[in-house]
Amino acid sequence: MIEQENSSLFFDTPEFKDQYVFLSIWIATALMSYEKYQELENGSKNISSDDMWFKQQSIISRAEQILSNNGLSNKVDQPRVSLWTVEGKSVKGKEVNHYFLINSEQKGSLRRLNLIDDSSEKTFPKSFIEKYGNREVSLSNGKKISINALSDFVKTQFKELCKEESMSSFTTLQTDKSKKLEFDKNIILFGPPGTGKTYNSIIYAVAICDNRTVEDVRKDDYLKVLERYHNLCKEDRIAFTTFHQSYGYEEFIEGIKPNIEDGSSDVTYEKKSGIFKLFCEKAGNKKISANNNNLNIKENPTVWKISLEGAGNNKTKRDCFENGRIRIGWTKLDKHVTEDSNIESSGVRRILNNFEYSMEEGDLVVVLKDQRSIDAIGVIAGPYEWLENVDSYKRSRKVKWLATDIDEDIYSLNHNKVLVQQTVYRLNVDADEILKLARKNNPSLAITVQEEDKPYVFIIDEINRGNISKIFGELITLIETSKRGLLSAKLPYSGDDFTVPANVYIIGTMNTADRSISLMDTALRRRFSFIEMLPDEELLQRNNLNVDLVDVSKMLRTINKRIECLFDREHTIGHAFFMELKENRTISKLSEIFKKSVIPLLQEYFYEDYNKIMLVLGDNYKSNKNYQFIKKVYVKARDIFKGNDSEIDLPECTYEINQEAFLHIESYIEIYKTVEQADNKQ
Repeated sequence: MIEQENSSLFFDTPEFKDQYVFLSIWIATALMSYEKYQELENGSKNISSDDMWFKQQSIISRAEQILSNNGLSNKVDQPRVSLWTVEGKSVKGKEVNHYFLINSEQKGSLRRLNLIDDSSEKTFPKSFIEKYGNREVSLSNGKKISINALSDFVKTQFKELCKEESMSSFTTLQTDKSKKLEFDKNIILFGPPGTGKTYNSIIYAVAICDNRTVEDVRKDDYLKVLERYHNLCKEDRIAFTTFHQSYGYEEFIEGIKPNIEDGSSDVTYEKKSGIFKLFCEKAGNKKISANNNNLNIKENPTVWKISLEGAGNNKTKRDCFENGRIRIGWTKLDKHVTEDSNIESSGVRRILNNFEYSMEEGDLVVVLKDQRSIDAIGVIAGPYEWLENVDSYKRSRKVKWLATDIDEDIYSLNHNKVLVQQTVYRLNVDADEILKLARKNNPSLAITVQEEDKPYVFIIDEINRGNISKIFGELITLIETSKRGLLSAKLPYSGDDFTVPANVYIIGTMNTADRSISLMDTALRRRFSFIEMLPDEELLQRNNLNVDLVDVSKMLRTINKRIECLFDREHTIGHAFFMELKENRTISKLSEIFKKSVIPLLQEYFYEDYNKIMLVLGDNYKSNKNYQFIKKVYVKARDIFKGNDSEIDLPECTYEINQEAFLHIESYIEIYKTVEQADNKQ
């Protein structure tokens, strides 16, 4: 007999006591599948079974919400219902009534519904649906759907998606589009100057963020790739920094910044997060959605602590709870805080600025009860206001209260720190933990928390120029692939527990002419994958980057062979210097490249040893001295030095750059011409 009572409570009998968690998982995943189906159908998209995979954490949050709505505090450790699955049976030709979640190792942390046959002895959902079919559960949009309607959905539309598939194939089925590509978490692109390391770091970053192969992204026009890169930077999914000798831990992770307010001699210090810490915090943010009562919680809200006329119960706090607002004092000061406001205390100025300007609608606020506990949780719902109709505590903001008159100890959530009397300040507590407390005290709240799973890429240009031990500090351990998202370290300044999220990728570039890989910090070398970027002379040839009769590709290849012979491959010259010829194939542009890039690099490589530089440029055998880039100037010592110079070994010549040579086309041709002729004779 089907129960007719329509209620949101259905875990109210001992009959299903041992199955509460499994049932909540089934309901949660069925709801998510239904919502996804509706979303895709409204978008006129062709729907396949591969659209029905979900993040494990999303299912856990939804299942715990369902349990909480039924007055239960059970924890869902992992959505696994393999006990009730019937694997390996063909769906086609069988009467299949229900779908169940399975633990799928092939899909990593993704899960989805699977089929279960009525012939199984473990089909407890059938009896559950018979008893509670008319009862309703909440969708994310605040609407309701009955258990019967949900069951009908998985028996019809969902079944239709998968009717040609066997159950065993469900765990491996995926389209090429949905397949997540594997990239190394830590990559260093290394090579000589001008080999396109920074250029390629952008390609790699876009490939990782968009789940495309590097080769596929390379096929795109680079301006299109660059546009995509800039868009990802605006979304804060890619960040870029350059290491240098003065770069330190304080800029990268966190430090202490002194502040001196105008007109005051007081010095205050505040903890300031570095660029990488801020980036990891964004990558590790959890998306929050609340769809009942128009709560409008931000996806990544800041949690603010506020004292309403001090700790404990009081008149102001009661007014705030009853009228949906928060209020603070300093009534004798200006209504609006500006730079010109006469506020002697920097602490008070900071509090008022936080309340009026820094708090945003959609942020969370918790109310001080005592040093360890809070007695209310709310959502900032309006801009700053000045209340004329009250005698004190006139500064106000509207709040939608999620829970009031509670008693929740958040000492451990606050990293074992007590709450201080300071009226308003940011609380270093995860928003999802605060929302769990809100749901615990108000089961009717329909709030879901989803972990961010999009890739984030942090690019470090010239990574070898920084002092790695100094910059990374304890993070050198946290960036290991096997420890991503699992191991945390307590930071020295803030005392925060910090973790590098699993969805953060690090790309470094390293100029081998600046420092050899063999001299790199060993701890860094073993944590990164190294990809060598060498000069690509063929790229110049493919782009037909010749200047008159000069074969630039052959010229560069010859120069690099000589450098490799006289020095090593890490000090060759990259093709990127010559890519400027693409827009301007003239002798003047080639001359500019040699003057500004090639000659200075050779001078640096060979420490002003001009005999070797002449060998590299072929100046020692050129047919005309006017074609030599480096010119020998013979000198007579007696014309320069006076007195007895017999005991001093004076050079017989000096060297100078021959500016005339840069304008002769033969100067460049003869770099490789005689070598080419010798090769032909052989």
